Amino acid sequence: MRDWRTEVPASAELEQRINGLVDGLGRLTATRAEVDGRSIDRTATLAAYGERVEEIFGVFDSLSSLDDEAIARDTTALINLNRARELLSQEDALLTGVLAANRMTLAEQTAFARLVGAQRFTAERTMSDLASADRNRYQQMVSGDAFQRMRGLEDRVLEAKGGDVRPPVQAAAWRAAAPQAMGDLRGVILAGGEDIVSRATPVAVMVIVRLVLAAGLGLLAVVASIVVSITTARALMQQLERLRDAAFRLANERLPSVVERLGHGEEVDVATEAPPLEFGDDEVGQVGQAFNAVQETAIRTAVEQAELRRSVREVFLSLARRTQALVHRQLTLLDAMERREQEAEELEDLFRIDHLATRMRRNAENLIVLSGSTPGRAWRRNVPMVDVVRGAVAEVEDYTRVNVPPLGSVALAGRPSVTSSTCWPS
Repeated sequence: MRDWRTEVPASAELEQRINGLVDGLGRLTATRAEVDGRSIDRTATLAAYGERVEEIFGVFDSLSSLDDEAIARDTTALINLNRARELLSQEDALLTGVLAANRMTLAEQTAFARLVGAQRFTAERTMSDLASADRNRYQQMVSGDAFQRMRGLEDRVLEAKGGDVRPPVQAAAWRAAAPQAMGDLRGVILAGGEDIVSRATPVAVMVIVRLVLAAGLGLLAVVASIVVSITTARALMQQLERLRDAAFRLANERLPSVVERLGHGEEVDVATEAPPLEFGDDEVGQVGQAFNAVQETAIRTAVEQAELRRSVREVFLSLARRTQALVHRQLTLLDAMERREQEAEELEDLFRIDHLATRMRRNAENLIVLSGSTPGRAWRRNVPMVDVVRGAVAEVEDYTRVNVPPLGSVALAGRPSVTSSTCWPS
């Protein structure tokens, strides 16, 4: 029966010949039935079995051999010599049936002649391909008495002419020569097979050794590739973890710290705050270099934006202080004009202008506060609360509608610092 272990290494030609052999062996059942029913003659029966034997030799021809050309050539020669022995066996079967029937038909004469010719041609052609030791054994066997007697009997049978003639040889003579000749030929074939096995064993061992070495080296290569893959993956993971940690530190610690320091007006060095990280020259290293450029650009942009805001703030502060100085001079001038003016209407207009200037001064002070500085006006001594309230009323557009009731002897403490303020009796 066919098995997957033979189908896997088989070539397409070998598989086709095996399928043909299996189908042919299946048809032998019908041939046996015809023999039992006596509906087939000896010639057709011999041809049917001969076809199956030839199919078996076809399978042998398609089998793979060793890589050694000399061993492969000697093996092929022994197979052909075994084919000659099989033809001799078919001669024996055919002639044994003829001797048992004591008559030989024309078809049997033709079949016997064909078998003898094929056997002798195959043997002679194969002898030149045999190894020297096998050739010597074969020549000794051919020169022996048994084989010569069988050749003489074959020639006598080939000389028979006509249909349904009596066999020209005796059954006892054929049985004495043919089995001995086939046995001697089988001995030559077995001896040659043993020589080939002894010669092929080292070759097969070397093949096995090469296979084992190839398998071992392949296994080592697989193990090495696994180790290299694990090592490389671990190194990549470490690099990626470093890159991830650096990105988190930049986003959560360094960049907010730089922004906070810039907000406090501190100087920030971009090279110090954004040191380049070393990640190598591979693909991950290229990503790390891109990250270095990103963090440097982010910190430089933050520094530039802070400097821009500082410059804008200084411009606002300068403008506000200039406006404050001008308004202060204007208020001083208005105060002198108010003291000199005697007419009530003109004095009222001066008061209105003075009020507008006071409001302009407050706007200038607001700009100073927005620019991050402190107003220039600050009281260090205690200020009566009534003056504080009047100053606040002066900032109101409709200050004339506000009435300030007496507040008593309450004063606002001077400001030794920017944030402290306390009310106490003067």
